[in-house]
Amino acid sequence: MLFLKSAPFRLIRFLLALFCPKPDKIGLYIIGCVIWAAADLTAFFVVDSPFAFVAFASLAFLGSSFINTLNWALISDAVEYGEWKTGIRAEGLVYSSYTFFRKLSQAIAGFVPGIVLALVGYVPNAEQSENALFGIRSLIYIYPGVLAILTIVFMYFFYPLWNDKYKQIISELSKKGDRT
Repeated sequence: MLFLKSAPFRLIRFLLALFCPKPDKIGLYIIGCVIWAAADLTAFFVVDSPFAFVAFASLAFLGSSFINTLNWALISDAVEYGEWKTGIRAEGLVYSSYTFFRKLSQAIAGFVPGIVLALVGYVPNAEQSENALFGIRSLIYIYPGVLAILTIVFMYFFYPLWNDKYKQIISELSKKGDRT
């Protein structure tokens, strides 16, 4: 039983050592996406019971907890980056923009599944067709897993504020006298 309780932490420690020996926010963010994507995409093929569903959903939620926590740290990095690029510290604009787009994405996240369910032939209060069941499973597992993979690609190849760059920005802002 002790092994089962410590297994997720051992997995995280292994992934940390493998993918980012000196973990920074972006490395941890990517590891969270890897856990999330791996859990969802694996679950699509192997979940056949409520126990398996809960186990894989818990693992996916563990991965997403990295992302949901680190998003707030990345927002403050964006404030520093904006100040470094423009000379204007606009945290109100950055935070309000984040809030707006978070609410917009929540609205879309409520709308898209309804459209997908209609497209796959979901019928409420009825036994579902094979096509509808496949669509529901895809909606639960494939779409989030693929989006997590796309996030990994974006963060790894296109996100500019890895640890070294962020340290450079803070150092330059400090030299300007903008920091205490």
